[in-house]
Amino acid sequence: MGRIGLRAFVAAGLLGLYASACSREKLPAGAGGGPRPEAVYLDVRLTAGDAPASRAMTADAESAIDIGSLRVLVFDERDRLSDVAPCTIHNASFVTFRLRGSVNGEKYRVVMLVNAENAPSVAELRTKWIGRPYSELAEACFFFDVNGAWDTSLRTSIPMWAGFEPMVVEPDMPFPKNVRMIRAVARADVGVGVDENGMPDPAARIAEFRLDSVRLFGSKRRGWAMPRPDAFVADQDAALTEASAPSLWVPEYASNGLLPGGGYDAKGDVGGLLYAVPQLGGGSAALFRGIYLAESAEFPADSACLVLSGRYKSDPNASWNDVETTYYRVDFCRDVRDGGGLAPVLRNHRYLFSVKRVSGPGMPTVEEALKSASVNLEVDVESWNDFPETETADRIVPLHLELKGLDFAGDGSAAYAGDYESFRRQDGNGGESPYLDRPDAGGGYDRERLLHNVAVAAYRADDGTFDELLAFDRFDLTNGRNDLYIGISRRPYARRLVVLANFALGTAAGLEKALSVTTLSDFSSWSGFRQVCVPSGGQLLWNDLPFSGISRTIAPEELREGAVASVDVGLLAAVARLDVGINYADISVGKDGAGQPAGAPGVTYPFYLRGVYVVNYRSHFSLTPDFGAADELAAGTVKDPSPAGAPVEAAVPADMLRYPLAYPAASADAGLKHVLLRQIYLPETAAGSQTVLIVKGGPDASDDRNDTYYKVVLDKELLRNHRYVLNLNNITAPGAATPEAALNGSPAEAVFTLLTWENRVVDLPNVGQYVLSVREQYRNDVVHTCAAGDVIRVITTYPTWHLLDATDRVVSSGSRGTSYLTAPAKGSYRIKAGSLYWSLTVK
Repeated sequence: MGRIGLRAFVAAGLLGLYASACSREKLPAGAGGGPRPEAVYLDVRLTAGDAPASRAMTADAESAIDIGSLRVLVFDERDRLSDVAPCTIHNASFVTFRLRGSVNGEKYRVVMLVNAENAPSVAELRTKWIGRPYSELAEACFFFDVNGAWDTSLRTSIPMWAGFEPMVVEPDMPFPKNVRMIRAVARADVGVGVDENGMPDPAARIAEFRLDSVRLFGSKRRGWAMPRPDAFVADQDAALTEASAPSLWVPEYASNGLLPGGGYDAKGDVGGLLYAVPQLGGGSAALFRGIYLAESAEFPADSACLVLSGRYKSDPNASWNDVETTYYRVDFCRDVRDGGGLAPVLRNHRYLFSVKRVSGPGMPTVEEALKSASVNLEVDVESWNDFPETETADRIVPLHLELKGLDFAGDGSAAYAGDYESFRRQDGNGGESPYLDRPDAGGGYDRERLLHNVAVAAYRADDGTFDELLAFDRFDLTNGRNDLYIGISRRPYARRLVVLANFALGTAAGLEKALSVTTLSDFSSWSGFRQVCVPSGGQLLWNDLPFSGISRTIAPEELREGAVASVDVGLLAAVARLDVGINYADISVGKDGAGQPAGAPGVTYPFYLRGVYVVNYRSHFSLTPDFGAADELAAGTVKDPSPAGAPVEAAVPADMLRYPLAYPAASADAGLKHVLLRQIYLPETAAGSQTVLIVKGGPDASDDRNDTYYKVVLDKELLRNHRYVLNLNNITAPGAATPEAALNGSPAEAVFTLLTWENRVVDLPNVGQYVLSVREQYRNDVVHTCAAGDVIRVITTYPTWHLLDATDRVVSSGSRGTSYLTAPAKGSYRIKAGSLYWSLTVK
């Protein structure tokens, strides 16, 4: 099926470089208007190319122009070189060149060349080639060699040419303002189960066939940047825009994969130029922007062709590993409406080979496949006179993430979230420190809901390799939402997202470099995401809990232009939380433990909790779990621990982790009694291990001199993102006199229950506080909603901020650092800091 002229022209960008033929000096008076009689000045604009693609050659590379290689050649009516036109570069896309005017109505042909690898210098062209024929110059000076496959990693641009029909050079001559450059090579794309953009298409998948590799035969080892003008069709502007025949200045030049005397060079399964085909999952596979070849003619004996290596599975229950590889030949063919048959390979054309149907295995060897027509395989060959701007070009599309499993804004007070650089500033010593303050001072609420230093990375779902570090767009934390909007590149393969937060991630460049050498399978064991647990003041201190999460698999077809895909990410705390209470049956927010107070019914031995000692724990924690059970983790479920470091076990109280609880003042957590909440956070422990605690307390509410110690053994490993509630509900007698005695003795005379949750229960205060953080990196589209009278806490590095009403009248002001304002009457307001604005709606 032929598909010609999908687009008007391909954009090609000029870089801001120049050579001896092109200068940034001003041309003589008359340039750009009112030219002198002996010269004509032409202004030409070349527009920029498409966005880059990921693997193989990029769309930018396909359209890139090295302005230093620009040559503007002028040929006379005998097709001999008459002049090399001088030109001036005005900017990255605008050039003016000077032509000698026609004297007696004679016509001249103008051609432009860029990226020509073997092009002579301007000086050499002017001294050695003036008066020489077009054909001689094209064959000897503007060629490129392709001995083997086109190396997309080294060849970062493609030779290009633009030519025009001969015309009289005179003022106001009809020369196009936009010049379309013609690439000197063709591109062949091959796919199965994909659309014309190389994106997986479930409707096109062939369940019984797997495409593994492609071999190219018959491609010329030399191509020529300057084609034959008579091999082109001119458009209405006299520009030569479409090749109708190949330009082989030396037709007998050697070809890749052909024998010197003719015929294909293949023995058994060996021969041709081999290309692996990337697997996209679900039976889809595509090799796009990988095969580039010079023009070739159609000769039945040695025309350019492809041999597809694949496996056909007739038994749906068979393993793919047990299916033999066979080979199928496919040719560059004309559409049947154009007479069918073999077709030449033409420059600047894209050929798409789409496998539509496979009815059986192919030939047993490459050699046999080359000698026969294609069997058991139906391929649709489409061609375009251009390299279309397909959606495989890594277009950045929006993606919405809703952070689940961490209700850090569920009570109406805002949580913090931001990218890992926006939330860091230089401290007084020139180093980096967390930027944001905390919204309240006690109880440990902050560490369970604040996010900063957030990073999101995409990994391939098939092999777990790193794909890209994603750019942030905005956060929406209003109305209890935890929404993060990011930009993600379209890819033709499935991916998962990994979210990291509250960890020393460093700079974007450093993090991207570190992530690029990781895979999903080695995250939990990678040293960069392990951190030592160093006690301070007898405790493991966590300013904010480190979090990580992984998404479900995101299919490539979910990411479309104009649509916003939504993905939930379950954030998992990297540590376990342990709460200890006395008759703490009600674990609701803000509830005391019942305790064992003196005089209470049934209490034979009063007991008041005054602290907990942790005897053993792990020396390190891992930021991320083992992502082997990715689907369970994506759902917020942790079943197996990912312990890091070595066990640490204390023998004396000074080496134990110590968490005191004052009574009757109780804990700092809203004055709760008989319960130690949000104080003990511990790394994961190995499966089957125990955690030993020493519980301190005594019979007197206000006197700790009679306190004793009890050994409690938690016979269960600790899992990340789990909350464990140790509920002591019947202490019957005094314990040991010292912590050492308790540790060396038998477990306590205590009856306790251990309650665990798959997802940690997060108790949040209802303080009615809203927080806005103002920093230059933020976008100006964050909207906050609150009620009249609510306290708004503003944190900013700007010297001043102002609250403006709908008429931009200043209602309130504040200064750098932390300050407060009371939400005014109902209405719409804006908070202004520097050049940034935040919307505030008071309901």
